[in-house]
Amino acid sequence: MSILSSLGYSMATVALTFAVSLLPARHLARNDFKGKTVVEGVLLAPALVPSMIFSMGVHYLFIRMGLADTVLGVVLVLTAFSYPYMLRALIAGYHAVGVDYDLCARNLGADAMTRILRLDLPLLVPSLVAGGSVVFLVAFSEYFLVFLIGGGTIPSFTGYLFPHLTGADRSVGAALTIVFLFVPVVLFFLVEAGVAALYRKRGMY
Repeated sequence: MSILSSLGYSMATVALTFAVSLLPARHLARNDFKGKTVVEGVLLAPALVPSMIFSMGVHYLFIRMGLADTVLGVVLVLTAFSYPYMLRALIAGYHAVGVDYDLCARNLGADAMTRILRLDLPLLVPSLVAGGSVVFLVAFSEYFLVFLIGGGTIPSFTGYLFPHLTGADRSVGAALTIVFLFVPVVLFFLVEAGVAALYRKRGMY
């Protein structure tokens, strides 16, 4: 149950970080404007703030908004804490892709949404996998934020694992740690196989 719960909110966090990071990454990668460095610094700041400091203010805000002790609250706080990793990966992806494909699609009459859905998304799959892997690991392994915002009512594998690691029976904790390491490895192999199959289907692999 705790593994399924952790997988669920971790995957939801990956999806939400991608959704909120795509357009800002596109704009930051393809436009130069005054104060761009400051904007990038502000957007990447959550990755530099300790989770304990970050969570205290967020917890109070979520209580006022009725999001405390909910799965949605957990996903939102993990997204706010980990989206800089996705943002940075997508910015790097846009830099690697360049603007030539976008210019060709624009000259052929494709609108902005079509270019994003039919052009950007397939080309950004490697960046999505890279950023999503980091976001997933951060969300799946986070204990304090999930426990605080979830109020102990949202099952998590780290919440189940932590008492065994600090308890007297370390053998159970060691076995659960192996499971904890095994789950992301299996998931990454599945993602790799899925991406390879997608690229072979499109003739890009």
